[in-house]
Amino acid sequence: MGNFIPAILGILSSALTKGHWVNGKAPYGYEYSYKTKRLVPDTAGNPSPSEVVQSIFNDALNGVSTSDIAYKLNRKGILSPNGSHWTSTTISRILHQEVYLGKTIYGKSSGSGHKNKKTTPLKFKDKSEWIIVNNAHPALISEEVFEEVQSQLNRRKKL
Repeated sequence: MGNFIPAILGILSSALTKGHWVNGKAPYGYEYSYKTKRLVPDTAGNPSPSEVVQSIFNDALNGVSTSDIAYKLNRKGILSPNGSHWTSTTISRILHQEVYLGKTIYGKSSGSGHKNKKTTPLKFKDKSEWIIVNNAHPALISEEVFEEVQSQLNRRKKL
């Protein structure tokens, strides 16, 4: 049984370095392509989830708060990733995800952290231990927009 873990990690690493999505459910704004095993922009609907993600980043870039972005989306009747109303926390999580830059990141953490199961505690790894694949799928936003939004979010956090 001890040989399974390294073998599984080897398969995952190989798939990830090829740009395959191995992190479970596709993030909001993307859908999983079974043909290419990669993420593709989710363009279904009006507005489409990929357009909503771009709108969220553009609003944040223009100084709109996460709670105001959530309010705006709720007023428009656009459902959140879980199919309910938007919250500032949901907006904040989207704004912090590098997946929207076209990156796939694996190995940010280890363990599961389940309290009621006998599992390894959840441990977040140092960024130097992550496997990061650039251009793994189409980016929904530019690096410049992402960095400026992060800068604005960090400034607001300090207030």
